Amino acid sequence: MQKTNHCEQLLYYIIAVLLSGVDILVKNRIERLPQKSLPKPFKIPCIGHFKNKKTYKKNNIKEDIIKENNIKKNNIKKNHELFKNEKILIYSCRNKGFSMGIFEGSGIVKYLPVLITIHIMNCLYKGIKLKKGFLHNISLSLIVAGALSNIYDRFKRGYVVDYININVSVLKRIVFNMADVYILLGSMLHAAVKI
Repeated sequence: MQKTNHCEQLLYYIIAVLLSGVDILVKNRIERLPQKSLPKPFKIPCIGHFKNKKTYKKNNIKEDIIKENNIKKNNIKKNHELFKNEKILIYSCRNKGFSMGIFEGSGIVKYLPVLITIHIMNCLYKGIKLKKGFLHNISLSLIVAGALSNIYDRFKRGYVVDYININVSVLKRIVFNMADVYILLGSMLHAAVKI
């Protein structure tokens, strides 16, 4: 029984770290993009788009012909886009404050999230121990994942990288990242569980 509890605790923390890692990798990629290329529409590229030209060999020509035929059959555009959405734009914004730049440049921005995250991790630990349930625990894992990613940014870069914009009237002025989505979803799920 005790062993299962430790495995369960570890599982929720691993989920938080993995989700946080995904957001950190995306932020690193966004930071390396040339600023003049942004904003740009959100795209999911076709497999052929990732081809490494240095290691490309002649025996891959047959694969290319098959991919080209699939592109024609499925009406995929020639520039290897499987999905392109003009309403979702990719930016690279540096946010030195909380949401919407609140408390920008203040020391509270760096250290308050650490204290809150430690508290939430403690709540997660207690929730697992008291068998609060999957939804309770996964909601806190999502919040921790988002917090860890943004904390990493604040200590490593001195700012949080926000990169998603939904080009719809109400949301046009907001740029956010996946960590913010994790925190929002986790908070909503946690509120729903508490009701």
